[in-house]
Amino acid sequence: KVRAADIKAHPLLDEIRFALSKIDANEKRITVNPATLYEHEKVSIIENDFERIALTRKEIPNPIQHWKVPEQKLNLRDKESATSFETMLSCPLKWTLQYSGNIRPSNTLSLPNESIMLGNLGHAVLERLILEQAFTLGLDIKQMTAYLYDDLVPKMAATLLLPENQSLYRKVRDDLQKSMHQFANFLTESKINIIETEGTYQKPWNDGVEFEGRLDLIGKSPLNRTVILDAKWSRRSSNYKQKLIDGSIQLALYQWLLSADDEDVFPVAYFMLSSGDVYTVTDDEIHVQFHVNSVSLKDTV
Repeated sequence: KVRAADIKAHPLLDEIRFALSKIDANEKRITVNPATLYEHEKVSIIENDFERIALTRKEIPNPIQHWKVPEQKLNLRDKESATSFETMLSCPLKWTLQYSGNIRPSNTLSLPNESIMLGNLGHAVLERLILEQAFTLGLDIKQMTAYLYDDLVPKMAATLLLPENQSLYRKVRDDLQKSMHQFANFLTESKINIIETEGTYQKPWNDGVEFEGRLDLIGKSPLNRTVILDAKWSRRSSNYKQKLIDGSIQLALYQWLLSADDEDVFPVAYFMLSSGDVYTVTDDEIHVQFHVNSVSLKDTV
């Protein structure tokens, strides 16, 4: 209770209780009254002593409106990714602080936000379907998706099991069943064979900089051309369609990464885990219904 009102327990409390149960304990054994911490320099928690140490007070620096950085200080790193390139082009300040200054959010233990959690879950279901050859053997995709979803949720998205999230649990389950079924139809219509998942590739960029990309899905077309599919989870799938229309930096870099030369152009696409939509650049080997009229990805790079 907080201010006499019932509140939901943090999902990690169940993890803590489970861990404590293995040593025949409960949360009371790791609970300390704040007054005790204030009054005593040492406290004992499950037979472990912890000592309180005073920290030296430091004044917060005054804000600086203009920052001066020495020349040649802000260079590309030895290895860059599609994410870092996108960050550099969209917000140079963020790239400078995060990658060059190594200033990142704290590592405070927290749960991932919903989109990240569901995206990781959707990726895991998709990868399992591919590894078990569900798309190539003509298995019941919806049934297999439901089975894998029910198996993976407790391991990857346990918050969906809370009573208040039952409607979301069912919705995500239905959405993934439909999207995987649509993806199976896309692969069949386009006669694309997935040959690799989560492949990591590197290629020299320039001036000693190496570009590294982790590709969700790599396939082969009927003419044995490479096909790259990047799986995304988003409540607004159309945002990625617009990204492709504007010239997706990520897909352009991935196409360049696997191209043999400047003339080597092949299909790249977004697959939306939440809706089943596939957005691909115009290509003769991909059915026109999946095409998006985008700017040239070669020009983007």
